[in-house]
Amino acid sequence: MLVLVCTLLGPHLVSADPLRVDLALRLRPPDAAHWLGCDGLGRDILARLAVAARRSLGIAAAVVTLSTITGVLLGAVAGYFGGWVDEGIARIIDTLLAFPGLLLAIALAAVLGPGTVNTIIALSALGWTGYARLARSEVASLTRRDFTEAARALGASPARIIVRHLLPLTAPALVVQATFGFSGAIVADATLAFLGLGASPPTPTWGGMLDEGRQLMVPAPHVLIAPGAALTATIVALQLLGDGLRDRLALPTTAR
Repeated sequence: MLVLVCTLLGPHLVSADPLRVDLALRLRPPDAAHWLGCDGLGRDILARLAVAARRSLGIAAAVVTLSTITGVLLGAVAGYFGGWVDEGIARIIDTLLAFPGLLLAIALAAVLGPGTVNTIIALSALGWTGYARLARSEVASLTRRDFTEAARALGASPARIIVRHLLPLTAPALVVQATFGFSGAIVADATLAFLGLGASPPTPTWGGMLDEGRQLMVPAPHVLIAPGAALTATIVALQLLGDGLRDRLALPTTAR
């Protein structure tokens, strides 16, 4: 909740302009006027962190939404119909999983070019596979249950059975999967930005700030510590949230 509140309200609570360059404040350490100090161009680090957090969580939300919708639909269809439909979708999933996810995202981002939309496309291209595998296994198990056979006997269409009867029962596992996927999307976005494949400067990004701080680690460690701590705190919070949801919903460890 703290991370979410800071993300939503941070840019409104920080008065400093995250893009304003002031070389007189270059590498200024934290003080009363600039709580986290200033970077190599004299820009307020706290203001840039707040803007970068909103962008990063927005990208993660878009990636998780697109990946969940695509993966759940394909996985549910594969699990319900089985046969050649299941075999075809399963082979597509296996083929994509044969590639290292982050390397494929880097390759796609390099081809598409930097930008928020291209980052979302690159991360969503492979992100749906985990949701598809989970939905496929859950729906395939539920399809053999008596209530599914009863729905077929009453004349319910496959679409109605999947949407009204099967997917609601898979929702708890998918929610946990989405929570871990959210943290993975944030790390992947930061990685792309760190490599120069994210948003173009001067747009603040956690990965871009880490890249700048890496070069100033000795003379001004606060430039690196601030974005690193923000990224770490966010990922740890999401991982703990996922663990808590899994335990609360009494899901097996494989739901991760």
